[in-house]
Amino acid sequence: MEPIGRLYLDTNMFILLGEGRDDDRRRHLLDVVSAANLKGPPFLCTSEFTLAELLVVPFRHQNDKLIELYKGWVHPDAPWLEVAPVDRDLLIHSALVRDQFPGVKMPDAIHLATALLLKDCTHILTADKRIPRKSLITMTRWGLSRTSKEITAIEPSTENLKSISAQLQ
Repeated sequence: MEPIGRLYLDTNMFILLGEGRDDDRRRHLLDVVSAANLKGPPFLCTSEFTLAELLVVPFRHQNDKLIELYKGWVHPDAPWLEVAPVDRDLLIHSALVRDQFPGVKMPDAIHLATALLLKDCTHILTADKRIPRKSLITMTRWGLSRTSKEITAIEPSTENLKSISAQLQ
């Protein structure tokens, strides 16, 4: 696996951590989070939007324990995770993602645009098959073109999670 600058976690990774069955993938994802926590400046990142997606089912089931867990994890002051705000620039980039990748739904476009905008973020960890394996967006306006950096989507397989964990050692 190519070196990772920083790793974006989409919503399904937090669900795997908080609600997933106790299996190899969950254990190896916990290893990644633990190793990243020791790394210094946050290696892991996500969007404030992740919290909105995470809270739907716990609210529906009135699961206060899970609500508090997710609110604690996806918090702007979390030392192990950079939580990027949802702002106008992000929403414009999300629309560009939808324009250039028509199969990507808006929630996934927000995640992908956030990863593209975050400093040093090179990969997104996601089980979502609709997110392209390699992504960059090009914005053309008034005859000028600006191309984003490239983001690589990684599936959270046991092998990939072991590899990420090894890079953090």
